[in-house]
Amino acid sequence: MSRSADHERRLGEAKVMAGLLADRMMAAYVVGGRPTEAEIRALCRAVLLLEEHAVPLPAFAEDVIGRLAAQDEADASPPPAPAPPARRTSALGRVLRPLRARLAA
Repeated sequence: MSRSADHERRLGEAKVMAGLLADRMMAAYVVGGRPTEAEIRALCRAVLLLEEHAVPLPAFAEDVIGRLAAQDEADASPPPAPAPPARRTSALGRVLRPLRARLAA
């Protein structure tokens, strides 16, 4: 077997394994789970290898990568600040409000 044929065979195997992994990860999303860190790393490595050699990505690989990117963005954004508890304003608070506004400015 020539070196280039062996190389192509290995890339084909990498594509098949990436496809199986993407299918498994998509199934995890469908049932409401999340893929493991090991699965995420393995898929990212496989996708980078396939892109480096201009091999088309498996069917669900792009969908899974999109979901991972969305998760990263959601995890990176801070949660919205909770609303301050509603309090009744006392008469003293209403009187001091303009003074507090001036001090804050």
